[in-house]
Amino acid sequence: MSKLIALLSFGLCFAINAVADESDSLIDFGSVDEAYQVLSADQSATMTNFEGWIIYNKKHNGIYTLWSFTPLSHPAHPSVVRRDITNQESGLFISMSALCESEKTHCDALIEDFREINENLRKKHSGG
Repeated sequence: MSKLIALLSFGLCFAINAVADESDSLIDFGSVDEAYQVLSADQSATMTNFEGWIIYNKKHNGIYTLWSFTPLSHPAHPSVVRRDITNQESGLFISMSALCESEKTHCDALIEDFREINENLRKKHSGG
């Protein structure tokens, strides 16, 4: 878990003042593989590989988007988590969606890990 926190901290180098809202899906792809293929061909997306996690970073119209693909060894593989970070009046806001093609228990654990990571980052960057 600490490696995953370090990984996602690597991708977020600014203050976060709100946690994720997962009410609406932000993922318009039919599969994890389709998302990976489209993002790997997108020249506006910067790819980082951290201990098997493939992360694509994009910025468009003031929205910073992180696409985090699970490593082959992760129990929830294949999965991708998309987080959009936007600046709102109250600060930065993270919207999060996931596409998980693994067993439900592994998918639920992945989402819970990302929720915890978002909360830890919020606390870290707000000084709390």
